[in-house]
Amino acid sequence: MTEKPIITIPEPEVAEEVWELPVLVLAIIKRWPHRIRSWDTYSFKPGRKWRLLDHQTAGVGCHHPWLFATRLTPKQKALVGMYAVAQEWFGSNVGCLGPGLSEISRYNARLRRLFGTDCQLSYVHFEEGLYPIDASRENMKRMAQDKLPADLDDLIEWPSETARFGGAFCRWTIVILGPNSD
Repeated sequence: MTEKPIITIPEPEVAEEVWELPVLVLAIIKRWPHRIRSWDTYSFKPGRKWRLLDHQTAGVGCHHPWLFATRLTPKQKALVGMYAVAQEWFGSNVGCLGPGLSEISRYNARLRRLFGTDCQLSYVHFEEGLYPIDASRENMKRMAQDKLPADLDDLIEWPSETARFGGAFCRWTIVILGPNSD
């Protein structure tokens, strides 16, 4: 079976040029943007503003994940905690060579204390400047004021049910985008 060709997509916007950081977003994260293929692009339904973002992460590691993201309105408690998370990990270079288990455990414990949330599935994205939270209904209610569908895949116009099913596991992540120290 031959791979579908890599497609041409628009250049992403730089996150810190779009929004003041930290900011809370709902996102689909692409770790290796140079390998985005046709099935990795999305047509979002009207009603929310979506952006393709490039965000530098991992301190001196200078990783550049791309995010298909929409800004969320954080609850007041979440807003205070977002600044605490961004400040705590700024300059840490966490994720430069991949986050360690102790760093992930410490971060997950911090999420529980600050917000009552976790990153049991989304921890793979944890790096300085990109702070993932599992996109469960409970976590969404704790973090954001926004009204979103119970099934987040309903935010996308799918060309087929097969396309909807592909990549469905852990597609969505709530993310605190913070500044990167490098």
